[in-house]
Amino acid sequence: MNDLYEFQTWSIRDKFNIFDKNCNDILSKQDIKTTQRFLIEVILNPNENLNIRKKALEYFMNLVKLQKIKKRAALNLLLDDWTETGDVFLEITRIKNLFLFYEDESEEIEEIYFNLVEHQEYEVKSESLYYLGLVFLFKANVMMNKDEYMECLARSLDYLNSSRNCIENRVDAEFYILTVSNLINILKGKEADFEQTLSRTAQLLWRQHLFALDDVVSPLQVGLYRTLCAFKTIKIAKPEDWLDYRKEFNDLCYYFYEIKNQEIKNELFKNISENLIRRSIEPLFALNFNAEICKINKRINEVDGDSKEYEFLLYLREIATDSKINENASVDLIVKKLIDTFPHIEKTRIENEVKKIKEVHNTQSIMHLFEVFSDYSYENLLDVVISSCINLQGNQIYRNASENERNTFIGSLLEMAGFNNKDQTLWGKSREGKTSGEIDLFVKKKNSAPFSIIEALNLDSLKKSYLGFHIDKLFNYDTTGLKYNFILVYSSSKNFFDFWKRYVKYIQEHTYPYSLLKYEEVEGYDYSDIRVCKTKHLRKGKEVYLYHIMVDLS
Repeated sequence: MNDLYEFQTWSIRDKFNIFDKNCNDILSKQDIKTTQRFLIEVILNPNENLNIRKKALEYFMNLVKLQKIKKRAALNLLLDDWTETGDVFLEITRIKNLFLFYEDESEEIEEIYFNLVEHQEYEVKSESLYYLGLVFLFKANVMMNKDEYMECLARSLDYLNSSRNCIENRVDAEFYILTVSNLINILKGKEADFEQTLSRTAQLLWRQHLFALDDVVSPLQVGLYRTLCAFKTIKIAKPEDWLDYRKEFNDLCYYFYEIKNQEIKNELFKNISENLIRRSIEPLFALNFNAEICKINKRINEVDGDSKEYEFLLYLREIATDSKINENASVDLIVKKLIDTFPHIEKTRIENEVKKIKEVHNTQSIMHLFEVFSDYSYENLLDVVISSCINLQGNQIYRNASENERNTFIGSLLEMAGFNNKDQTLWGKSREGKTSGEIDLFVKKKNSAPFSIIEALNLDSLKKSYLGFHIDKLFNYDTTGLKYNFILVYSSSKNFFDFWKRYVKYIQEHTYPYSLLKYEEVEGYDYSDIRVCKTKHLRKGKEVYLYHIMVDLS
């Protein structure tokens, strides 16, 4: 039984024993090239017992981790030579091991994960989604751009949620769902959500530890939790309320290094720690300690020049006096407050308006922004309509609803945002011009004067005569000649993008009651499933506009 060339003739028990160091040391006596060749043959042999193949793969990967087998050989095995086995546990073992080499062959490994998401076995599908979640967490923490960072975190969260929903008891996915949610909440300044998810993270770690047969709570998970706890302590620090500022500076130093020192333990920790410090802690320090320089200087003169606290205080003073960090932190704070106050206003528009402010600490400039977003303006109405469409998409009960039900929902959200409206109002004239007819949503000013008309319709394809009737109907009902009106299409087309292209072509060629001057794309709404454009018309010597909005409800 010492000849590896006769391995295929061995009993299952003997084959198992070869991978157990306590029972057999045959493999340890071989030179590494012989061992490597033998293991690869066993792993790739479709006629071999699947459990033996899994044991061989585990043994092979241990030798790679010990750097006895080169990383390239592992990549060749897992990427180039691998053929699908149909065995769940062997495929899952492969998926887990691939992540160890993600930085070396990121594109190839990512493609494999994406392909395995379509696997017929839910366990394999769930595992692939889980590692895609980790991949995008990894990607997020190397992004310098804030929007790209948030986008990667959002995608990570989507994959992790999908992984958890595939099979039961995915506590590993649940842990990272909470962690990624916390990172998003930190950047958005949602303190209440952060507190809640951090508490659930602690409960989850305790549950894992309490009910697991072995220690499944990894140092990585514990370190992430400690990092977030340290951030929480820093976040709630209010230096203006400190009674014993010497003690508070010491504690602040401790929790800061609790986060910073994680970077020496794990590369993923390093990125998360750096992002927390750069994106959240430094702006927080700049805002909180800008008025506390005297206290910082006094404490610097008291502590040992070789101590960590001395080093931290010098760093804190540098951040607190950095005008660029302070200004950026103030801008971010203003944007967050405006987003919280005006949730229906498009975030991009808020950011663009804030950029126009020359002095962020000027009270009049800030008040002007509140007036802009509170104003009864067409820009704000467009934002609210788009926001209402997003809510409509997210509410499953309106997927197969009637046009009137959808209009009532949109109308209620417009009312909540402060736009007075009535649905199905008798106003204007019919198509024939003889009797009053119905318009879908009639938005009025606070003094009840007409402001805008929203004509909505359900469409599953481009029905030209039906669409043309509604467009002309809107112009006929508008007896005043309002500056902006809306056509809102609830699309149930199976190919939304193609439908939108055909819709755009039609509205550029349609013969309107008032001549078409120009077709324009509307910028600032970067959604794949909601599209916006507008047409400019000449009405009795005045320019009027018609917004066209299509929302995918397929």
